[in-house]
Amino acid sequence: LSWVRQRFYRIFYLSHIIASPLALAMLLMHWNGSILFLCPSLIYYTATCIPQFLQSFIECNFSKDGIQIVDVTTIGHFDNTEPVETTSNIGSSERSTTSSSYVSITFKATDEAIQKFRPGYHVLLKAPRLSCISHPFTINAVHGQPNRMRVMFKVRGSFTMTLFREIMAPQEQTISEQL
Repeated sequence: LSWVRQRFYRIFYLSHIIASPLALAMLLMHWNGSILFLCPSLIYYTATCIPQFLQSFIECNFSKDGIQIVDVTTIGHFDNTEPVETTSNIGSSERSTTSSSYVSITFKATDEAIQKFRPGYHVLLKAPRLSCISHPFTINAVHGQPNRMRVMFKVRGSFTMTLFREIMAPQEQTISEQL
């Protein structure tokens, strides 16, 4: 099941969104008394999800906020040889055109974000042009560089591959992030 979730996240996500209400409807059709047991959980779930859904919808469709990417570094293994590292500073004309296994995105962060996030914490990264669904990524501070934080990820699925291509595109300089 983990293999399916990692490689087909959207299908996994949508199948659970569709199957959950169907399972509840089938339960209610077979036993009318089940509503008494389900009501507290359904009310709590609805009360916590609706505000999050509305915030996500508003941010995805109306927010123009974002972060400023300072540096993108690709680290990859090619043909079982030593790791190859290429660096691309945002704003420069040199871009890495090779595919990579791992990507490190360094961005400017506020003092509040530096204090709030510690190594091992995660942020929900949202790139509205790619997907309205937030994706969790581990975050860490950049040693020796004040007000810089870094997100590292493996280019594995469709979202990370598309994110990698967008970041490496010459005209792209910011992406939205929900902190």
